[in-house]
Amino acid sequence: MGNVIQDCIGNIRTVRAFANEKHEAEKFREQNDKKYEIGKKLAMVSAGWEFNQQFFMNSNFAGLLYYSSFLIERGEMTIGDIMSIMLYMVLVVSKFGEISWLIGEVFKVKGATEKILTLMQDIPEVNATGGKIIPEDKIVGEIEFKNVTFCYPTKKDVTVSNNMCIHVKNHQTIAFTGHSGSGKSSMISLIERFYDPQEGSIHFSGVDIKELEPRWYKQQIALVAQEPVLFAGSIKENICYGLDVEKVRQEDLETACKQAMCYNFITDGSLFPEGFDTLVGEKGIKLSGG
Repeated sequence: MGNVIQDCIGNIRTVRAFANEKHEAEKFREQNDKKYEIGKKLAMVSAGWEFNQQFFMNSNFAGLLYYSSFLIERGEMTIGDIMSIMLYMVLVVSKFGEISWLIGEVFKVKGATEKILTLMQDIPEVNATGGKIIPEDKIVGEIEFKNVTFCYPTKKDVTVSNNMCIHVKNHQTIAFTGHSGSGKSSMISLIERFYDPQEGSIHFSGVDIKELEPRWYKQQIALVAQEPVLFAGSIKENICYGLDVEKVRQEDLETACKQAMCYNFITDGSLFPEGFDTLVGEKGIKLSGG
């Protein structure tokens, strides 16, 4: 149900543009009804257990009081004895109730723990840390594909690239062209090392990117995605994403914006009174789509 809500909110303009509010509301209602039925069953089980527990305890109290009245009348027990027995019964029955609650909590923790352990035991194919860093004076800035064969892990029967070789030299500009689904975006994903090829290798400045420290390597590459991605922060935070914002010099920030041809409108007080500190909203909702 959470995914349905997030999709509707994240794409609210598309929903409104196609007048599809009723359909999305119906999808939400169906998901909500499923959650309601599950909650109803859990509530019935919980209520049944609580009823049986209270009925058992109160029935025992009633029976004890009824029977003890005869014993007290015959002088075989005192009121103090009866009160002690009732106190013991309250303690014992309450502990049974706590045990049932604890059993339910244990099963909840067990389910969550299994998921956590699965994630902890999962060894990613692409390492997130560890590796070498190329000295600055040895960075050439070249990307080379050497006999790369790649297919996505979920579609191993579909080969995206087969024994591909590409050499992009320093300061060279190239373009991947082709029809939709031909593997253009996949090549970028391989350069960014979102995936590793099944065969062959990809080299940066003459070093296999598998041997490089992932965080350092990604800091050497600037990626402009097909779809604009903005976080719910300020313009400055979005421009400096991936860097320590506090350490970014203002003159460097302005130089980058001038090179990207966006400095003039960011500093236009009539558009953005707060300049680089302007909040863009979730997914840039406060900004113009242009």
